[in-house]
Amino acid sequence: MAINDPANDVIFSDELVRDSSAEEAVQKFADEKLAHKGVDQAYIRCTPSSKGGQSWHKGGTDPNEAEHITANFYSQGQFVTTRHVYRK
Repeated sequence: MAINDPANDVIFSDELVRDSSAEEAVQKFADEKLAHKGVDQAYIRCTPSSKGGQSWHKGGTDPNEAEHITANFYSQGQFVTTRHVYRK
């Protein structure tokens, strides 16, 4: 399994901020770090509209955290893990 079609396999909590760089980063992360878990879908947790409504963001619980995406990963519809995917 793998994220083969980011347009369908990567879902954003706010589709208005869908971003190809976020899709590509999540796809690459899943291929490199989670392939052994059969990950085939990702759900990008965008920041709330009240905090800018972005896919890529900094801070959060750690105000010094580097820019990243927060994503939930799934295999055949079953939750696998939540990870921060950092911008390179």
